[in-house]
Amino acid sequence: MIRYLALDEADRMLDMGFEPQIKKTVDQMDMPPPGKLTDFSNADVAVDQYHLFAEDIQLMKDMGMDAYRFSIAWSQIFPNGSGEINQAGVDHYNNLINALLAKGIEPYVTLYHWDLPQALVDKYNGWLYRQIM
Repeated sequence: MIRYLALDEADRMLDMGFEPQIKKTVDQMDMPPPGKLTDFSNADVAVDQYHLFAEDIQLMKDMGMDAYRFSIAWSQIFPNGSGEINQAGVDHYNNLINALLAKGIEPYVTLYHWDLPQALVDKYNGWLYRQIM
């Protein structure tokens, strides 16, 4: 199912000339049908930093890297966009930062990287309503 943007004029934050260019959410982007890739792979897991960060950091160290930029996913800390904190998410990022520092790699953190929690997308239609501020 494709969800299109539908905003009341009073709630629009964008000027009157705006025409949405992307009308699908990320999870609805066109993906090859199952079985169409020769190795039958898919994009369900692209980068598994959550489970493999220690190995990744060792590879960085072995390559001589001294800095690493990563994003803290809002939805990993606040799954519902606000309210109760997901302690497992906080622990993961603490472990990641501590492991980087232990290997002499300076962490550079991006706090927002286009990862608005789905609960806020559903509630406020993304960034298009003033209430999300």
